[in-house]
Amino acid sequence: MVLYLCSPFHEGKHIDFPYDEVDRLSYITPSTPEKNQLLVQSVAPIIDYLGIFKRPILEDGSLSTLDDQQLIRILRENRLAPLAVITNLTPTGFSPELTKRVLGSPEIRERLINNIYKLVKTKNYISCCSSENK
Repeated sequence: MVLYLCSPFHEGKHIDFPYDEVDRLSYITPSTPEKNQLLVQSVAPIIDYLGIFKRPILEDGSLSTLDDQQLIRILRENRLAPLAVITNLTPTGFSPELTKRVLGSPEIRERLINNIYKLVKTKNYISCCSSENK
């Protein structure tokens, strides 16, 4: 694998990486079963992980719902690792205040951690990652 540096300061330079030593990650938002299948099959040869975007946290430490089972199944069938993308995204944008409220309360923080753990285990995710704007 060759990584080309695209900034004007590094034009024309490249870095050689052994291909199988680089983890490749991308993100997907669930769509129709047909679109999910097509997209996953098209990227499966070139990525390792696919973050399923988005599952916002709620003020009480719970997680929003997302119809992701079909997508997780397709990812697993194509030997890709599904990641749950946990966000502080609200209808008005990213909310640092929500993050502070949830993580600032030991009770709500523990509830959130337990809910993330249950999500990963019950939905067959490999893990989770976060997406937030501070």
